[in-house]
Formats: sequence, structure tokens, C-alpha cells
Amino acid sequence: MDNEENLEGMMGEWLEYAETNLSSSDGEEQAKERKKENVRKKRNDQQNQDKEKDKETEKEDNEKEKEKEVERPEKKQRVGKKTSSVWDHYTMLPDCDPKKPRAACNYCGTDYATDTKLNGTSTLWAHVERKCKKCPFSDWVEQSKKQ
Repeated sequence: MDNEENLEGMMGEWLEYAETNLSSSDGEEQAKERKKENVRKKRNDQQNQDKEKDKETEKEDNEKEKEKEVERPEKKQRVGKKTSSVWDHYTMLPDCDPKKPRAACNYCGTDYATDTKLNGTSTLWAHVERKCKKCPFSDWVEQSKKQ
């Protein structure tokens, strides 16, 4: 870059020297035209240099973005622990569709949809508390309701 700047400076000095020396012999109008042309050339050169710099910075930015993309590990889906105590009364069915999980009651074998986002544990609780006749827990609930 320093060499290019030195070269541009030298060219600018030479052009000014040429303009001053030639303007006295050719006439003022031709000298003005040459000056205008030189100014246009300088402006075009500067614009070209700016475009090249922009391209270089754009390439560097693209390379940095690619590096960032490579560094990010893929997000893994978390497999959470079943926190509700209702899971003591149910077992997950292994042969069902993984996108639509199901669980069976440990006492009567009735199965329910158990997708955490769609179904939740409400239906499981309702079955254990009210519907399942074989569940020892349901007797305790009925007695507490009578009191």
C-alpha cells in the first residue's frame, strides 16, 4: 500500500509540473482541459481503489462468517427427566412412533398419549385418580373426597 501511495504522489507531482510547463505554450484553454482530465483520472483511480478495498473487506467478512458457522456446534435435543410423580404409575411404550409417544398404566394397561408439548400429564392424573379401578391410589382419593 505504501508503494502505491508513493507512486500516486509522484504521479500527482509530475502531472502538476507538466500542466504548469505545458500551459504556457499551448494556451490556457487546453491547460484547463488537461487539468479537468487529470482530475477525472484521479477520481476514477480513487473510485477503483475504493471498490477494490470494499471487495477485500467483503471477502474478509464472508470468511469470518464462515468460520463462525463452523465453530457453532449443532444443538442437540435435550432428553429431560420425567419430573411428575405420575410417572411412578406409568411406563413408556417402546414400540410406538417416537414423534407421538405413548405410556401405559402399570395397573390396568390403558395407554395414553404423552407428548410433553401437546398432552401433558393431566389425563394421566385423571386416569390414576378417578378411572383406574385397579390402582390402589384411586381408593385413597375416593375416601378423601367423601370426607
